[in-house]
Amino acid sequence: MTFFRTEPPTLLECCELGKHRGEDEQDCTIHPLISSHMCTIVFEQCCLSTERSLLCEKGVTMARRQGACERPFFEEGGHETLTSKMCCDCCSLGMTSSSKGLGCHFSELYLGRVCMFVAQSCCKNSSKDIDECQIDSHICNSGYTCINTEGSFRCQKKPDCRPGFALIENICKDIDECKLGTHHCGPSFVCVNIEGSFSCLLKDKCAPGYTVDDIGTCIDVNECVEGSNPCQKGQTCINTIGSCICRSDAVVCGPGYNLVGDGTHCEDVDECQKGDVCGIHHCVNQLGSYRCECLPGFTLNSITHLYIDECEAKPCSQECTNVFGSFQCQCRQGFRLSGADGLTCEDIDECALSGQRKVCPYRCINSPGGFNCTCPSKGFIPSANGHTCQDIDECATGTHTCSLSEYCFNVQGGFRCLTFTCPGSFRQALKGPRPDTSPTMRCIKDCLPQDADCLLNPIHLITHSVLSLPTFKDCSKPEEIALLRTTTVVKPDDPKSTDVFFALLTMDDHFSFDVVKRSKFGRIIGVVRQVKPIIGPRNIVLEVAINYISSGVITHRNIVVIHIFICEFWF
Repeated sequence: MTFFRTEPPTLLECCELGKHRGEDEQDCTIHPLISSHMCTIVFEQCCLSTERSLLCEKGVTMARRQGACERPFFEEGGHETLTSKMCCDCCSLGMTSSSKGLGCHFSELYLGRVCMFVAQSCCKNSSKDIDECQIDSHICNSGYTCINTEGSFRCQKKPDCRPGFALIENICKDIDECKLGTHHCGPSFVCVNIEGSFSCLLKDKCAPGYTVDDIGTCIDVNECVEGSNPCQKGQTCINTIGSCICRSDAVVCGPGYNLVGDGTHCEDVDECQKGDVCGIHHCVNQLGSYRCECLPGFTLNSITHLYIDECEAKPCSQECTNVFGSFQCQCRQGFRLSGADGLTCEDIDECALSGQRKVCPYRCINSPGGFNCTCPSKGFIPSANGHTCQDIDECATGTHTCSLSEYCFNVQGGFRCLTFTCPGSFRQALKGPRPDTSPTMRCIKDCLPQDADCLLNPIHLITHSVLSLPTFKDCSKPEEIALLRTTTVVKPDDPKSTDVFFALLTMDDHFSFDVVKRSKFGRIIGVVRQVKPIIGPRNIVLEVAINYISSGVITHRNIVVIHIFICEFWF
């Protein structure tokens, strides 16, 4: 029988998921499928707190490096720019106060808790270097490690856990996607959590005698080993496809028992009633045997005819344990004792039991006393436990074949060498001060003064981005895969305000994607979703148009080109 965990997630687990979403700069208002209202609140607040800490750190770094806090220096828009600029201004206030000898006391000013903390930290650190990490005056989030630098500090992200795990109290723990509601099992499936992932089991769709495996295939149930043996005493259960048969056997009683009644059960023999089995000593009957208790002045070894070690004859195929008047056969791990003779150990085929719990993500090979999991021949290696497959990041390990002029992008089971070029009348935009090795590129319109066609073209910006996805065989609900941000404020009551519309220009032949319009923090955003299952490997290019409309006219347009690489495997 299989039991499923139904307890709600702890608040600490909800917070850790929120912090990870904030660290990845994802939308905090888009929650996983969490039924608990308290968990939803904790998830969003921990995500927003992490997002604000990272934005404030950017502002402090800008103040220390450039001494300028103008909005054009920040890449973000909306509230993100306001948060970074506020921390930049407050840090500049602290450093200026220190350089003029005005002290670092700002409690009389109504600056707010965050601004006063940043100003005092920058003021105290401007005269001589202070290890903010040691005195715990940094603003690094719990998902980051504080590293002291000359006159400042930096927050370095802690190593990520492998997929399916989350960093909780500095330990990578398995994420129960079934409990948190972050799985993609449809209403016809039951979610079963496994280490580092989950499985979707079909609900009662197979014929009697069959069960469903993780990919929705009905397989035979071995009734003889699943705990539902239908055979009576004196019969041996033999599994068949979709059922089983019961074969009648003659009951063989072990040493110390006699066959009685209708020949279906054994009864203990009282050896003490057979005669003087212990000589002058006392005889005590036991189930299947007897024992002799010596009179004073005797030891058990002095009565040489009492005990025989049946295990010396090696009656068992594996392990033998001698007991009074008899013996017991035991099997090593991965084997079970045969019901036919009680002496032979039979191998357990763990791979055949995968209908209830899949033991390998790719392929399972049964072996005597155990099993082996194999991974695809390229792009994966077995994990430390030998039961899961781990993707090889060829880009990180340097085992790729990309040239210096190409971007290396890791995908599940391989890598891609990518190059992007801007079309005519467009130039490549410079990247920000942060190191960025991601394979993305932005192309900005760059017209010559006399080029009228270029000047009249509404397209102002073309952005290339890359995305790696597993094979989703079940798309009973849309899977959100990309977020498109704009700086346009939502003003539903103002007919003269600028509005934004999103449109998919190109996609696959089966129309497996769509784009919907939403809002976040009062700004218009677009969400790209996968609405149909796609079996990999597939390479798909999506082109999404972001149209800015004022008074019914498209004033300008931005194009986002998403290069999607879909792996042939689900894990």
